[in-house]
Amino acid sequence: MNLKIIDRTRLILDIFASRAKTSKVELQISLAQMNYFLPRLNQKGIWLDNQSGGIGTRGPGERKLEYDRRYLRDKISQFKKDLEKVKMRRKIQRSQRKNDRIQTIALVGYTNSGKSTLLNQLTNLLMENNQAPVYADDKLFATLDPTTRRIVLKTEKEVLITDTVGFINKLPHQLVASFRSTLEEISEATCLLHIIDASNPDHIYQEKVVFDTLKELGACEVPVIKVYNKIDLVHSNYINLLKDKENALFISAKNGSGFDELLDKIDKVLYTQKITGFVTINYNRPKLVDFVFSYAKILEKYYCGAEMKLKIQTNELTWNKIRKQLDNK
Repeated sequence: MNLKIIDRTRLILDIFASRAKTSKVELQISLAQMNYFLPRLNQKGIWLDNQSGGIGTRGPGERKLEYDRRYLRDKISQFKKDLEKVKMRRKIQRSQRKNDRIQTIALVGYTNSGKSTLLNQLTNLLMENNQAPVYADDKLFATLDPTTRRIVLKTEKEVLITDTVGFINKLPHQLVASFRSTLEEISEATCLLHIIDASNPDHIYQEKVVFDTLKELGACEVPVIKVYNKIDLVHSNYINLLKDKENALFISAKNGSGFDELLDKIDKVLYTQKITGFVTINYNRPKLVDFVFSYAKILEKYYCGAEMKLKIQTNELTWNKIRKQLDNK
């Protein structure tokens, strides 16, 4: 049998490549593929001929292996520059959201846990003018490009929800590096909804994979609401067992079960339980200063040397996030 033999990383890269639907995703996957291929070039290189010459090479005697390596390094350098432009555009978008004081939620979870289906259902439920649906399918990595939708809660508060790429155990480091600008949507979110496929017998293991990935991305400090999805596929006895053990919500993104509790929890976490207190911030922490001024109401402001003392009012979620950043000096 004439079959191609590939390793796990190559398989995941190939799956990602087959799911790419936008130029930004194609760019990120291409960079990951080239970083994968570069150390694996053999004497045949990528192509089958052994030598190459012409403009830009050392001459007709340059070995194809050397040419291939130089070609890949040049492409990698160019792709990194292009991704920096994408990163800057997303950074500007996030900055605009902060200036508008819009709360943002990122959907995270193991691949194929139902994140895209949930986003579509919430959008249809809460918006009169239905926005374009997010592509959702019962397969691995159906979502690669983060998609953001605007919803208005029943309390008339506006929220932005972003669907993100699904995680998998031992996600190839080439992909983590290439999708860094995409995954920043997670660490910059106000809150995370961790969507778990309750019908999957390995969901406990998958939860750990998601937690470890969030830790790797530096997003552990972002508040998380744990949501067990696909309860319509699980026996009620097991759901009751989970409810006894877990401080979580239980929904079916397919039929809308549990949405009222989910929306109430989102509203409570983002907008209720106001806290008033003082924080002292050094001027050498501009990111923290920007975060406080963006997400908290400034009641009083005092300047003292290299520090500023602020009396602020904000929700419990934001207050805890500020305190954690102050503790991690």
